[in-house]
Amino acid sequence: MLIPVEEIYAVLFEDAALTDVGWKAIHKRNSKKELFEYVVHLAASGYLFS
Repeated sequence: MLIPVEEIYAVLFEDAALTDVGWKAIHKRNSKKELFEYVVHLAASGYLFS
């Protein structure tokens, strides 16, 4: 069973008062085909982080 880590991080960021939290799968991992790498984006006090 895989844990949806990207969703857990999104909730943690939102709990830390960060806004516009989102993620996007960028590609599958070579080691295990069921794993993906993600890019996470969010905003804080008018700044955008990626």
